[in-house]
Amino acid sequence: MRLEGKVVAVTGAANGIGKGIAFQFAREGASVAISDVDEPGAIATANEIAEDLSLSVKTVANYQTQIKEKLGITSTADLVKLDDGTRCNEARDIAAHKLAVVRARRRDLRRIETVLARLVRQCETLRGTIRCPLIGALQARQ
Repeated sequence: MRLEGKVVAVTGAANGIGKGIAFQFAREGASVAISDVDEPGAIATANEIAEDLSLSVKTVANYQTQIKEKLGITSTADLVKLDDGTRCNEARDIAAHKLAVVRARRRDLRRIETVLARLVRQCETLRGTIRCPLIGALQARQ
């Protein structure tokens, strides 16, 4: 039980080496998250591991189904076709918005980093004096 309390993700676990790896990690006590493009095979592997090792399968997440439901797609073929491109446009718009949010947060973090670095340098140069600009800046905001 060397991996007890650890979580391990195994891709390609429906068969072959991935399946063997998933079994071994489970035998070592890890909680194993199994995934594969062959979703029924991945579910079968999870169930086999649970049966062989007397474990319970806590959650079987069908991500393909969740994605199809979220986008209003009725078949897997629709995921590939996307005839009119509207769903691609929706996805692109959502991704573009999230990217803009991430970039804005990164800019904010860079500004904060710059200000804090400057304050730390000032504190280092003023060490031993009565007034520390870092403490002053923090007290001024309270």
